[in-house]
Amino acid sequence: MHNQKLVTIIVTVCAFIGCLAHSIAAQQDDRCRDVLRNGVFATMKYEEKNYFQQVVWSRFLSSSYESSKTDKSLGFTVPLGEIVMGGNYTEGQFKAKQRQIQNENFQRIEANNEIDTFHTFGDPTIVREWGKCMSERGGLSLTFVKNSPTEVTAVLQWHAVGGVTETQLNQNINLPNGAVFTNGSRPLCFETGVPLRASVPCVITITLPNAVQTLQWGITTTNGAARAYLPPRIELRREKKFYIPTDPDYQLYREKKRETVSPTITLEMSEQELNDGWIFDSTSARVSLIDMRTLDNNSCNLTDFTADAHTFTYGLRIIGNTRRPGRNSAAVCKVKPSIMMFRDFWVAQASATN
Repeated sequence: MHNQKLVTIIVTVCAFIGCLAHSIAAQQDDRCRDVLRNGVFATMKYEEKNYFQQVVWSRFLSSSYESSKTDKSLGFTVPLGEIVMGGNYTEGQFKAKQRQIQNENFQRIEANNEIDTFHTFGDPTIVREWGKCMSERGGLSLTFVKNSPTEVTAVLQWHAVGGVTETQLNQNINLPNGAVFTNGSRPLCFETGVPLRASVPCVITITLPNAVQTLQWGITTTNGAARAYLPPRIELRREKKFYIPTDPDYQLYREKKRETVSPTITLEMSEQELNDGWIFDSTSARVSLIDMRTLDNNSCNLTDFTADAHTFTYGLRIIGNTRRPGRNSAAVCKVKPSIMMFRDFWVAQASATN
């Protein structure tokens, strides 16, 4: 995502769900979750789907440095760490990025909620195919539909199975602190002792205190169970600025008299910049000669430069006066490196109450 080679990465949900075997294994009795695994989702671009991004970043927070270098289980062509970090990185940079994410109070999505997170996204293909499967299979279904960052609709429905046309909840449905039923009271169909009849959905709208409040419900009845998870309604934003080197002599070179030298310099981010989540945009790296004094056949020439997520290295080839050994003139070369920095961070969606 931080790297132009990732912009065109397209992930099939089949590949995504394939990495969730440990989640599906615990729910093998729910055939309708195979709708996800069998790839009925449309293919999608990772960088456009905030819920999928949350899953990726949650995986990153749970990974080790070693596993982040090799984990391609989400179906990408590059490892998980490179998606978040934007390219090559050290263990120290990896840990700094984890600290930055944690400092944002990023709400991590646990592995057992990953499928429900993607379901909640509301892709019409998912909703249609999953609903069709539930109607054919029968049983209890529960879905959260996001209306806004602070409002969600819960849909609970019993689908007749084996001649059973209604069921009852084993416990009342309650809300976490700060969340309220939008219309002021809990509907009767979300209480024990009240029949939940087939083909009559129980629908309620819930107002949440902010965009990061999650909901995780597990509902049991006399005839079956269902669960749903609502992830935070947050979005990934990007901040950009030019990198300012801390060393005032970073751009000045002098040749040793009557010698040829090839100096190089590497610009590195400070520990604070790493902890704040900054990354070099390697595509923006530029180096230019802005001033030079080259007498008596001296010369200054730029050499190759390289940049990755956290370092920028460039150099010169300075040829001193080798033809006239009696003279001690020096070559002075002044260089201007330029590179952009960016950082991605999670914030509540704009319309949410923070």
